[in-house]
Amino acid sequence: MARIIAETHGWPIEDVWEDTPPLDLSQWGVVRRLEVNWSTFVKGGHEAPVKRPPAKVRRRRDYSLDLVESDMEN
Repeated sequence: MARIIAETHGWPIEDVWEDTPPLDLSQWGVVRRLEVNWSTFVKGGHEAPVKRPPAKVRRRRDYSLDLVESDMEN
C-alpha cells in the first residue's frame, strides 16, 4: 500500500529511517509522511468537515410527471 501511495503522490520510499527528519519536506518519504499524518489524526483537534445539504433525489414518479406535463404542453 505504501508503494501505491508513493507512486500516486510522487514520494520516495525510505530505505533507511533517520530519527531526525530532513528540514526540507520535499525530501520526506512516504513512511515519514504517513507517520506524521497518523500522529496528527490521533492527536485530534482538527476542524469538523463542513456539512453539505443532502442532494435532491429525483424519484421516478417525479420524472414521469415531468414527461406527462411536457407532452400536454405540445
